Amino acid sequence: MYIPIFGSKEIEALRVENKRLADKANTLEVQLSVRGRSIDEMRVALRNAEEIADSHEQQIGKLKEIIREKDAEIADLKSRLVEKCIRPCNERGAGRKRKATSEQVQLILSLKMEGKSYRHIASVLSAKYGGNWNKSTVRNAHLSAKN
Repeated sequence: MYIPIFGSKEIEALRVENKRLADKANTLEVQLSVRGRSIDEMRVALRNAEEIADSHEQQIGKLKEIIREKDAEIADLKSRLVEKCIRPCNERGAGRKRKATSEQVQLILSLKMEGKSYRHIASVLSAKYGGNWNKSTVRNAHLSAKN
């Protein structure tokens, strides 16, 4: 049987290699431990993000409900404004009668809120209700409805 005989150089080289491999093993163990902790931390962060997203979804739902309520309130206020503008100035109904009905005033207000010009609104009213609507008539109806 052959037994290799190592000299002090070979033994020292093996010791250095053994230490290097032990250091590498320790490094790999640390990296594995860090990655394991990192994955756990990521899972916790993901759960937190999901909870925050759920909370935001609930807040969005509440805000949408508030928007619906405010839209209804705006529509109610607009209808009250139109009613206020159409009533006669005095109980006897004396004075010049208004040319625009409440429906027409509503249309004038909505088109003006969209940014349409008085001339465009006059052409829409002429086409829809007949007659010869002038931009000054539309302007007067709009201004009296705003007051």
